[in-house]
Amino acid sequence: MAVQWAPFSEPVLVGQAFVLTGAGPTCLPVIMRQQVGRISLRHAMRMCGDVSLDQLVASLARER
Repeated sequence: MAVQWAPFSEPVLVGQAFVLTGAGPTCLPVIMRQQVGRISLRHAMRMCGDVSLDQLVASLARER
């Protein structure tokens, strides 16, 4: 995954992710909102499987 801070008023990362799927590798767009508070790397890795789409991320995804 390669992301960078987007030039928006909210702290949002945008970029691309290379994902290996059952049908083969694919490249997908990524939009992530900054996590509030400090979390450990282990906790962040556990959260990777979770998908949540908040209103800001949904509106940015429609714009891209």
